[in-house]
Amino acid sequence: MSMKDLPPSVVSVIELAVVSEFATVSAAGVPIDTPTYCFAEDDLSLIGVATGLAYPAKAERARRNPKVGLLIEGLPGKPVVSIRGLAAVRDRNFQANALRYISETGYEDVCAAANVTWDEAKKAVWYWTRIIVDVVPEKVMWWDNADTMDSPPHVWTPIEQPRVTSDPAPAGKTSPPSKWPQKKWREIAETAASRGGPAHVTLMDGDGWPLPISVRAYKLEGNTFVLDVPKGAPWRRTGKATLTFRGVETFVGDVTDEHGMMRFTVERALPQHPLVLDPVQVLKPTDDVRASLLARSFIRLMQVDNGYTAEGVLIARVELPEGAAPARTDQLIDGALTRLRAMPNVSAAGASAMIPLMRATAITGVTIPPALAGTKASLEELDEIRQLIAAKTGGSR
Repeated sequence: MSMKDLPPSVVSVIELAVVSEFATVSAAGVPIDTPTYCFAEDDLSLIGVATGLAYPAKAERARRNPKVGLLIEGLPGKPVVSIRGLAAVRDRNFQANALRYISETGYEDVCAAANVTWDEAKKAVWYWTRIIVDVVPEKVMWWDNADTMDSPPHVWTPIEQPRVTSDPAPAGKTSPPSKWPQKKWREIAETAASRGGPAHVTLMDGDGWPLPISVRAYKLEGNTFVLDVPKGAPWRRTGKATLTFRGVETFVGDVTDEHGMMRFTVERALPQHPLVLDPVQVLKPTDDVRASLLARSFIRLMQVDNGYTAEGVLIARVELPEGAAPARTDQLIDGALTRLRAMPNVSAAGASAMIPLMRATAITGVTIPPALAGTKASLEELDEIRQLIAAKTGGSR
């Protein structure tokens, strides 16, 4: 029995899903839920989610611990689906990831939120350069609708347990966390409670899977959120947890069960990213946010395996007289490559306007926005960029 053999209403909810609650486990063992675009394969063998290259935390958590959870909620009256899955992180081919992400999710909603056209949106390389996490279902649980969630869920498991392997982690250390201005957790909590809207609490089940579940109602009492959570949630109602409000405000704390209500005692609030606080900045960030996103993206790109080595490669630079016609250049290249490829012991020959294997140093000027100039985090990032460029090109710092 495959995922396509699930009840049609459940299949439809998964196939039509645009956003899911995606939960990973931190190095400290804390389950963390992040609302994320999702896209299922046609046969439902896997469900993809993605994150930006400049903010890879949830992908790195999934690479370290592949046990992840998805919650996909249909429209009112439709099934609610909870998925235990094994994650495979894909970050070796960013071009393929970008094409897949755009084709699966489209770009109209993102462009509309930022009020920009595609001609402007495509310049946001920090967003479209995606890390994709493929989630292979290990167990599927569902309720016929939200009103039935006080009862145990229906359950499906595959005949064979899935096996997944992530791409190797990039070499070197990850860039230091960005130090965005943060409010005190109490102020963040009061904002979330007064605004209203959906909330989700995430705990670990008995097998170590982080599983988000929707909260029916909540109120803030001192340092505690009192939560009305369905009784059929697939975990014990105590332990370390996170509580998130649409991903804008996320809190870490401990949960206890008292007289059928869950009490979430806040330990701290997770940092709020500017792109979450203001969706317009996803494609039209302020200068200081753009500078940080580009710096962090560049650091990650420089850590990716180039896919080639210089072993056995002979490089030569050939320059034609100034003003040589393009046709003459083409003739020289075609003739040289033909003769080189015919030589014994030559397996391949090619020509390029830029030779990536040649040692060279490139110098360019950058402008650091006043909001970042002189801050410890930005100086660390810039120094790491200089070291990476030197390592990749053989140039000096």
